[in-house]
Amino acid sequence: MRTEKGCAGYIQNQQRIRTIRTVILFAVVFAVFGTGMFLNNGDRRNIFSIIAAVLCIPAAMSAVSMIMMLIRKPVASSFAESVRKQAGDACVLMELYVTTTDQGLYIHAAVIRDDQMAAYAPDSRSASVFAACSSYIRKALNQVCGPVDVFITGNLEEFQSKVSELASEKTEYPELQDEIAQTLLSLSL
Repeated sequence: MRTEKGCAGYIQNQQRIRTIRTVILFAVVFAVFGTGMFLNNGDRRNIFSIIAAVLCIPAAMSAVSMIMMLIRKPVASSFAESVRKQAGDACVLMELYVTTTDQGLYIHAAVIRDDQMAAYAPDSRSASVFAACSSYIRKALNQVCGPVDVFITGNLEEFQSKVSELASEKTEYPELQDEIAQTLLSLSL
């Protein structure tokens, strides 16, 4: 069963899919190379070796993609459920891995209400990582959606306080909320 990006369980699903894809791609590379060796009596100087070498490129790209997902831990379902319950009818996204040119930030949960976003990223407690990623996300959202207040923290109490604040507000611009969510999904792996 496929889990959509932004839902709890996405990372675990992608770990499985990307691992299977990588194994299959490398199996094809070895099969092509082995076929060439078999057909040419053990001589590796043939067209099959060239094809196998070229096929290593997508296999290696798939391996990098697989490793990017394997280093992430999925969000616990109990945490996901508690955030959804606390957020009420606000838009909730889970398991987003946002990468900038310099750094990456694994956001366990993001809650969006109108032009405000609160995100919880406990794995990276460095203020410079939060600042860089907040700036990157804010800049991308400003280009697409207009000014957006981006709040990212590694402190669970601060996140829960902000989520409670967002949940108590009434949604005035549901289209903007959906546009912010789609932009955030497009920024993440």
